[in-house]
Amino acid sequence: MGANYFARRVKNSVLLFCLFSAASCVYARDADLQKCSDADTPAEERTCLETLSHRTNAKLAKLEKEALERVDAWEQEDSYRAATRKSLVDSSQLFKQYRRSQCGLFQSLAAGGNGASDMKLACSIEVTKDRVRQMKDIADALKPR
Repeated sequence: MGANYFARRVKNSVLLFCLFSAASCVYARDADLQKCSDADTPAEERTCLETLSHRTNAKLAKLEKEALERVDAWEQEDSYRAATRKSLVDSSQLFKQYRRSQCGLFQSLAAGGNGASDMKLACSIEVTKDRVRQMKDIADALKPR
């Protein structure tokens, strides 16, 4: 076993440490995710994450619908409302692609470890919560006719 082997092992260990530290940082930033990570068993943690994911996705869907309704009632010309509606729909579709790719990256970086799918789910929740905040801002910025 040469020096390159040990250098790769150290590099991989550092990478895994950073990954798990990053996941812990995500959990620490969000009280809901922290509550999930404090679960007594891995099964309870997974159930908590799945429930939180469902709740966060439902909130996003509701806000996207509300934003579209507000675009339709917006005090602007039809052409601006149509362009804004299209941009909002496109943005929502692209967000979902981004979330899938970004969180898939976190899962793959875990190299198939036991927590890989939980890391992906936690990433998805965090990214979705950011999008929820953005959608609230967009909906609030649109004044009805």
